[in-house]
Amino acid sequence: YQFDNPEHSSHPFQIRVSDGGAAYTNGVSNNAAGNTTYWTVPMNAANVFYQCTNHSSMLGQLIIV
Repeated sequence: YQFDNPEHSSHPFQIRVSDGGAAYTNGVSNNAAGNTTYWTVPMNAANVFYQCTNHSSMLGQLIIV
């Protein structure tokens, strides 16, 4: 998957293991590092969160089905 974030400078997007948790790294590249984050979802992926690293209330859950 490709997540495009043109507002990266104000709202860096990061995939995390939980609300306020550590960065999720399994299959993820460029996590919160630029305008585009890539994720090759592994077969054993758990549900994770996306969160703005500047504003903790800007978040949501990514549910893997």
